[in-house]
Amino acid sequence: MRLIVAAGALALACTPPAALAQGYPAKPIRIVIPFVAGGSSDIVGRAIGSKFQELLRQPAVVENRPGANGAIAAEFVAKSDADGYTILVGSIGVFSINAALFKDLRYQPLRDFAPITLAVTTPNVLIAKPTLSADSARELVELAKKNPGRLAYCSSGSGSSDHLTGEVFRQRDNFAAIHVPYKG
Repeated sequence: MRLIVAAGALALACTPPAALAQGYPAKPIRIVIPFVAGGSSDIVGRAIGSKFQELLRQPAVVENRPGANGAIAAEFVAKSDADGYTILVGSIGVFSINAALFKDLRYQPLRDFAPITLAVTTPNVLIAKPTLSADSARELVELAKKNPGRLAYCSSGSGSSDHLTGEVFRQRDNFAAIHVPYKG
């Protein structure tokens, strides 16, 4: 994790010479998190901010702007000055899934953003409490089919990659389950 955060900070520090000639960074850097405080994006954003402060000797202010699967934060950053002082900790939802979910998305990922680095990857995992009578994905599907609509799965929010993964799994194996979206 430290290596990934350091690589992201280094990528930002290696901005074009024109930006360096102006004394970048000359003011605090705003790191916008598109989800609630305490989630994985927030943890990553705060780690990046800490490393920015250490390497760039400039404050990094973390700002959470949750809502609409990250679209609120992405729109805010897209409308900010393109000066390197407002940075979005995005996700696959913000940059690809939202285009399919929202008709009136007020930002265009390819037009409005320039990638800095891939900071982390987060695999989806399938877990259940030990008392559930399923020791494999196959047994879980069989249990769900025998008890339609009685099992639930959670995600970090509607439209998130883990929500869509759950829906694909549910539809592919043809069983009913209740989606429980958390806020981040």
